[in-house]
Amino acid sequence: MSTLPAALAPALVLAALAACGEPEASAPPQGASPDGSAPEETAGGESTGRQRERAGRGQRRARGGMKVAVVDTGGADEGTPGVVRGVLLFDGKPPLRPPILPVTSTAGCSHGGPAPLAEQVIVTDGKLENVVLGLRGLPGDWTPPPPPEEPLLIDQVDCLYVPHVSAVQVGRVVLAGNGDGISHNVLVSSARSAGMNKTIGPGTRVPVPVPVAASYRLSCSIHPWMGAHLIAFDHPLFAVTGPDGAFRIEGVPAGTYRLDSWHERYDKLRSEEFTVGPGGEVEVTVTYKR
Repeated sequence: MSTLPAALAPALVLAALAACGEPEASAPPQGASPDGSAPEETAGGESTGRQRERAGRGQRRARGGMKVAVVDTGGADEGTPGVVRGVLLFDGKPPLRPPILPVTSTAGCSHGGPAPLAEQVIVTDGKLENVVLGLRGLPGDWTPPPPPEEPLLIDQVDCLYVPHVSAVQVGRVVLAGNGDGISHNVLVSSARSAGMNKTIGPGTRVPVPVPVAASYRLSCSIHPWMGAHLIAFDHPLFAVTGPDGAFRIEGVPAGTYRLDSWHERYDKLRSEEFTVGPGGEVEVTVTYKR
């Protein structure tokens, strides 16, 4: 069976950009160990220090839970992988998303439109975005496939990191890019890695060191509201929710698992044990309550 690094179990890596809430550090799904740091994203015209003070109070304890349903018990050949899929729901009134005003007032950052909204908690039609999910309890005799050859790009566009939350399998190349016409800094920190601190010019891409399953924080010391989370697993059985809140983890070998969920503002949730049969399918409905 596989275990998570530090706060979650060894297989997941998180590059953090922002976190806030009630005291209680959140931990990512199996495979990574979050450092609990809060991203520096200035919103609503607050100073970076003021926002850091508010965001640094800890993450909110997640209320809610997971409902597991076995859709298909399987029955295919022993080596046929299964699927774990589901949706992330948000029960309650979503937090306000204040505008990140420095983007419109900083030379080289403005895209000509209104200020972008804070990305820490994004709820669309009751679905929660930017939740990382990962399986724990991987079979000890299972060898994970190699990571994709295509690099994962975390870009800097209009003085924001895009995407805000990512997940990656250790061994895959991760690049930080600068898609703007001004210089940015790539500051990567982690409790389990040396990290990096490098200023990059327009059109530049640099490799981000992700040597182990752990939590990593990406920020920019030139524009301190910029931040992102990266969670790295030592296996490919993870997913990140989009605007529709849906997730799908394919290639799951037959076995008994738990599912962990991580969100930067809320404490993690963990499912009860469930079994994925050969070629089987399990549906998990995850609900966060405010």
